[in-house]
Amino acid sequence: MSEISDAALTKMIDQYCASWGEDDPARRAALLQEVWAERATYTDPLAHVEDARAYKERFAERVTVVVIARASHAVIAEQPDAVSAALISYARGLWPDEAAK
Repeated sequence: MSEISDAALTKMIDQYCASWGEDDPARRAALLQEVWAERATYTDPLAHVEDARAYKERFAERVTVVVIARASHAVIAEQPDAVSAALISYARGLWPDEAAK
C-alpha cells in the first residue's frame, strides 16, 4: 500500500462526505466513483449492505428509505423540517383512515 498525504486524505474524506449531501444522483455517483474502491461496501450496526436498495431488501417492510437532500449522518440537525415531514408522512401511512379525517 502506498503512502497518502494528509492533504490527499482530507480531500478524499471531504469529497466522500460531500457526496452524501449531493442532490443530483449523477453528480453524487461521480463524487463517490472518485473516492470509492471497486469492492468497497458500507456497514452499519444493523447490516452490511452496498446501497439503500440492498438495505431495503435486507429488512423488507421494516425499512422505509427516504432520501433527504443536502444531508449526511447528522440529518436531524441539518434538515429538521425534511426529517419531520418524512416522519409525519410515514406515520400517516400507518393509519391511512385517520389521515383522511
